[in-house]
Amino acid sequence: MSRPHSTLTEEPDPGGGGLTSPTRITLATNLRRLRRLRGMSSAQLARLSNVGPATLSGLERGAGNPTLDTLQALSETLGVPLTELLDGASRPPVTVIRADQGAQVRRPNLELRFVHRFTSGGLDVVELYEMTALPGDPHVSRGHPGVENILVTSGSMTVGPVDAPVLLAAGDFISFAADGRTYTPVRATSLRTPYWRCGTP
Repeated sequence: MSRPHSTLTEEPDPGGGGLTSPTRITLATNLRRLRRLRGMSSAQLARLSNVGPATLSGLERGAGNPTLDTLQALSETLGVPLTELLDGASRPPVTVIRADQGAQVRRPNLELRFVHRFTSGGLDVVELYEMTALPGDPHVSRGHPGVENILVTSGSMTVGPVDAPVLLAAGDFISFAADGRTYTPVRATSLRTPYWRCGTP
């Protein structure tokens, strides 16, 4: 049975609550669990991740709308893949992800839908997303361990390391080390494409 998308956006949360989103509740639970497993206080996690204490407090209560950079900073500080913050649940032997399922993170011209996370070779963690991009301002992301892989299925986009961007069209593929600053997209027509990250857990 299908369930609706769970969405995290970068827009302000005027109501200050936002406790009805399943993804926010999952994020709050995982943040508290992982922080406590590492023996960290909220203040320590906020300082090490450079996330405001009030922002972190809200996220741990299931409120607020974190940006992609905030989620990435927290996952890196806690030493887990970003998807372990948004999902982290055990999966059955057969996994089916419907088109209307998967946590989403949005910015004005870029949307990432988390599809699945699995291990490869015993060590690498592969995070699979569906990315939808529209023309607009570039998204410059901070580096992270691992490799980013993008297959463009429709439209076109410019993506890659800031010092070596590549223009891709439908059917094109790119793979690059993600340990430096990257941007995606710089210039894009409307497109939807699978996007996956590979790295150590």
